[in-house]
Amino acid sequence: MPLRIVAALMLAAEIAIHLYLTPEHLEEMPYIGVGFVVASVLCAVALVLVLRDHRAGWLLGAAVCAGMAGLFVVSRVVGLPDYHEEWTSDRSLGLWSLGPEAVFLVLAWVRLRSELVAVLA
Repeated sequence: MPLRIVAALMLAAEIAIHLYLTPEHLEEMPYIGVGFVVASVLCAVALVLVLRDHRAGWLLGAAVCAGMAGLFVVSRVVGLPDYHEEWTSDRSLGLWSLGPEAVFLVLAWVRLRSELVAVLA
């Protein structure tokens, strides 16, 4: 299976998880719910671009996945403004979302590593 197809499936999983959780987060803490909507839209844009193998899609997807994973951990460890969750809240879907995020980040690194090495050299 081509790299971009697997990456697109990881982004689709992220979209599904975050859209599923959006309504309860909009009710509980609106700015978190809005963040889920924004992240889902950005993942959808990245998904389309990754399927076309555009570098911008890989970079956008990596940034969104890293940001979502980072904010998930921060929201559990130190909390966000007026928002501190347990690791297994959200029916553990937050924990489950870390998998597709990590896989996408690895795939983005594999796809972009030669370009990134050239830029960093």
